Amino acid sequence: ILANVLNGISYASILFLIASGLSLVFGVMGILNLAHGALYMAGAFIGLTAAGYWGNFLMGVVVAVISLGVIGLVLDRLFLSRLYKQFNEQALLTLGLVYICANVVMWIWGPWSRIGKSPAILTDSVTIGDFNFSVYRFAIIAIGLVIFGGLWWLQDKTKIGARIRAGMDNKEMTTGLGVNYGMISTAIFILGAIMGGLAGFLGAPIIG
Repeated sequence: ILANVLNGISYASILFLIASGLSLVFGVMGILNLAHGALYMAGAFIGLTAAGYWGNFLMGVVVAVISLGVIGLVLDRLFLSRLYKQFNEQALLTLGLVYICANVVMWIWGPWSRIGKSPAILTDSVTIGDFNFSVYRFAIIAIGLVIFGGLWWLQDKTKIGARIRAGMDNKEMTTGLGVNYGMISTAIFILGAIMGGLAGFLGAPIIG
């Protein structure tokens, strides 16, 4: 039972990273981003390629974060920022982006699944009772908790968080009070894309 609980929590931490990025974008920007799963996939392949090239897991994290940040910026500025609460158009556009991203990934990396390697420092396991539990899975749980705390602090305890919440309630009034909500929305979309891509790379050693 304990093994299943810990495995479930580690898997849930990956799902939390994906879902938090998706909910941030939808809640703050009113963007129904059906391509969020494609960003997850792109982050996994980009991170695995970088980690394999440099032989360093941390470089994979850095490259995945930067790459998904750039992709998020491009998608927001060129497309999604113009479709505020236009859900039909958002669904059609982002579904098209799913097919584009999937075909680009197959063109570059091929149609085969890949399993990532956890960093050397986290390859050991911890003996709990009569089973061994991966240290990397504990690290994933810890990362999920840290990001959860960071997002809570950002949204509830900072001035930026207050502006985000105000814009979620009434974008027009927030803009009328002099808040540059366009910049905030772009930053949130970039953060959501980064979290999706980061979840893909961190989850690769567990689920591929």
